[in-house]
Amino acid sequence: EEGWVCDEVGKACRKTVCNDGTKEGDEPCDDGNQIVGDGCTPLCQVEPSCPPSGGACASGCGDGLILPTDAEECDDGNSIDGDGCSATCKVEQGYVCTLVQGQLPATLELPFVFRDFISLPTAATTKTRHPDFNDGCRGKLVEGVVESVLDGQGKPVNSNKCDLPAACSIDVDYTASHDYCQRRASCDGAEPPDWNLGCVGLTHANHPIAGHPGDPFNYWYRDTPGVNITKVQTVALQKNAQNVYTYAPNAGLFPFDNAGWEASGDDLEFNMDVAVGTPPLPQHNYGFTTEVRYYFQFKGGEVLWFSGDDDVWVFVNGHLALDLGGKHGRFDATLVLNADGTATCANCTTVNPAGTSFPVGITVGNVYEIALFHAERQTAASNFTLSLTGFVKQKSDCKSVCGDGVVTPDEECDAGDANGPEAYNGCTTKCERGAYCGDGHPDLADEDCDDGVNISEYLGCAPGCKNGPSCGDGFVQSQFDEECDDGVLAGEYGGCDAGCVLGPRCGDGTIQKAAGESCDDGNRTNRDGCSANCKVEAPR
Repeated sequence: EEGWVCDEVGKACRKTVCNDGTKEGDEPCDDGNQIVGDGCTPLCQVEPSCPPSGGACASGCGDGLILPTDAEECDDGNSIDGDGCSATCKVEQGYVCTLVQGQLPATLELPFVFRDFISLPTAATTKTRHPDFNDGCRGKLVEGVVESVLDGQGKPVNSNKCDLPAACSIDVDYTASHDYCQRRASCDGAEPPDWNLGCVGLTHANHPIAGHPGDPFNYWYRDTPGVNITKVQTVALQKNAQNVYTYAPNAGLFPFDNAGWEASGDDLEFNMDVAVGTPPLPQHNYGFTTEVRYYFQFKGGEVLWFSGDDDVWVFVNGHLALDLGGKHGRFDATLVLNADGTATCANCTTVNPAGTSFPVGITVGNVYEIALFHAERQTAASNFTLSLTGFVKQKSDCKSVCGDGVVTPDEECDAGDANGPEAYNGCTTKCERGAYCGDGHPDLADEDCDDGVNISEYLGCAPGCKNGPSCGDGFVQSQFDEECDDGVLAGEYGGCDAGCVLGPRCGDGTIQKAAGESCDDGNRTNRDGCSANCKVEAPR
């Protein structure tokens, strides 16, 4: 059954454990990691394997996709043998598999990878605040914070465009959770400070986290013990009448409320009313990132809608297609993937101005990855919306072939050309077993009886579906206590009565005058006064 594995017949079954590195039970895959995009999701579902830095994805056996470049004979979306398409995506003997177009489901479930960071450290914690989160600086939408292509692990790369200088002193406490040198108006420092201009407090490559050398940006989307806490969560996108799937939490995106570093006592929820003197508002655990990967077979015309604060970067085929970097309020953008392999972005910034098209290296018919990277780095709000147009998969529909002489699990029999419409003791043209002795249904043309067992020795159905010995068959079965059996059982004088017992007769000790008896001494012996035919004998 789903979610269980039974190691040995007769022994108790146990639940499968996803992400333990052992594929067992009905798990399509299990690679033991939290990585999305490596061919096996953290939810143990097969996914296409995509080159980290871009390029057409290779469909994996069991993902329900068949591409012209695949070596698969079939793919029915699972890794189960015996259903027509084997666990190695080979057509099994006795089946024919065809490609069928599926229906868009009402919901699209995607694994979201959330990573929590310490942005408001508690007084008791011994851990260091990540300097990129809640550093007290607020800027505007800034382009170029990340490089235009993903790295060899499929992660964004810090461009260093907006790094603060090494001379900046970074505060790590809660009471003064901000950076000195925070108001850096431009990347070269030539302009006067302004809260609303330039690269203000964005990344801190020059300020490594204690105990974790290197650029702290490297940990935004990589599991790093002591720096972040990872949660993989299935999120359901709901389909509307236009076949658009959307995830837009009404109360904002807060995956780590009462969880993550807050639950461990190292991080605080942001208390808006205490911080700025406003009326009480809901408190939340800020300071986290989101990673979402989505696969689609490119047909041209796909549309994607994004909204968020703070940073939102969308990569199509490893190419940066949407750049909403920086700590800012809510921004919305629409991305259209054109059939010529370009993308057009609405509400975009100057790198890819609204309405202009730019190449993303995609070809119609291939499968590609869309990778979304989001960061919530500033308290007060957490807006997030993701909308995707649905795409219809084509996967194998495998059906057994009745009449090929191969018996498949869904067939009772298959005698090939010998299948027939009647098929007593044979196979029908529907590959169902024909009537046979033992099916519990008497087939009068071929059987005397059929009780489904047919092992009776007396008064039942015998092997071969023939009537077994019985009272009234004209044969005396003395071993079954029959006294007689004339096949009539009319109970006439000198005949056999019901139950195969002797009827009235000479010698039964009762005088039947109507039958001409003048005596009956209970035997049929002469010279004892009553003859063998029940006549009185003359005295000697």
